[in-house]
Amino acid sequence: MKLFFLCLYAWVAIQSLLVAVGYALGKGNVLKRFLFLIFLFNSCIATVHYAYRFTDFFVTAPEFAFVHDVLDLSFGPLVYLLSCYVYEERINKSLFAHFAPPIAYGIYFIGVKLLLEPSFDLAAYVSSNEHTTLVYFILFSFLFYTLATFRKIKRIKQRGMAISFLSGAWLNIFFIFLIIKSIHLLVLFFFKVYYNELWFSNTPLRTSVGLLFFLSIALLLVAQENTHFFRRFFRFKSSDTNQFEGLGQLSEHNFLAISSAIDETEIRKCAEAIYPLFYKGQMYVDADLDQKKLANEIKMPSRHITRLLNFYFNTNFNEFVNYFRVQEAKRMLIDKNGQGSKMLTISMDSGFKSESAFYANFRRFTGMTPKKYRQKG
Repeated sequence: MKLFFLCLYAWVAIQSLLVAVGYALGKGNVLKRFLFLIFLFNSCIATVHYAYRFTDFFVTAPEFAFVHDVLDLSFGPLVYLLSCYVYEERINKSLFAHFAPPIAYGIYFIGVKLLLEPSFDLAAYVSSNEHTTLVYFILFSFLFYTLATFRKIKRIKQRGMAISFLSGAWLNIFFIFLIIKSIHLLVLFFFKVYYNELWFSNTPLRTSVGLLFFLSIALLLVAQENTHFFRRFFRFKSSDTNQFEGLGQLSEHNFLAISSAIDETEIRKCAEAIYPLFYKGQMYVDADLDQKKLANEIKMPSRHITRLLNFYFNTNFNEFVNYFRVQEAKRMLIDKNGQGSKMLTISMDSGFKSESAFYANFRRFTGMTPKKYRQKG
């Protein structure tokens, strides 16, 4: 069991550091700077936990124990700052005042506990009321910033903001991260107040608490590699337009809103190239149109179209094209000049190869038959 946990702590420490280095070396933007800091903090905390559990480092150098507490106090403000940036698309300098507590504690610990006192005893410090107060404040910090981040996410949804996919995804992930960390701190605080002797123990109960810590970091590492698997869960939805619902929500306004929020440069260019062909032109009336033909038209790889439609609009090429064909058919059905047109004519003129395909797709997108739609119109 000890070897198992040793491997887990080593993995989260090394992997978090590698991810942080990757963000530091990559092309920078504000989101990546936040990701760099959070993964770097996680790597440092995991390293501290590793050293505490499996080495004698804190026996010989107990003064470095404060690093863990400073980083714990910094997580909440960091995630909240990210939520403010996503909401306001800028960072108000006054928000950096949220980092005053970790800075103040770091200065106090170095200036008072290490420089003024003759020697520092980690076990005595952890057992003191001073440290209990600190743990209480860290717990309060996580609970406060979890609530503050939740309120900011709620405001983003209420406003129906077209934020970038990655910003929305990471903001949701970090919110869950704060919840797990808060639960972890609640359990530790319970131990601190009622079973202080378990703080330094390696009992199964104490080890199981460490799993919550591991789970919080593992969540970020798994999300880093597999965010695309959770696109439906992590995508923000507008309360007014349902602009991220995908199928049936491909209005021009929604398409432009989502396209402008795409983080990937090539995929955003793909959306910009498709826009005039479908929203200003009528490429969809070509009954022989397929994804390869569209890719040749916009001079971009077919895989970019697949990623754009699957990842950002939660639809596929056929559904995307048929949506526009149905919109064209709806226009023709209620157009005075087309009132006498037969259904077969309308189906062919709107791009469908057969009348049966026209009926099936029209009913799918509108919930009624073309004839009923014409009567209603």
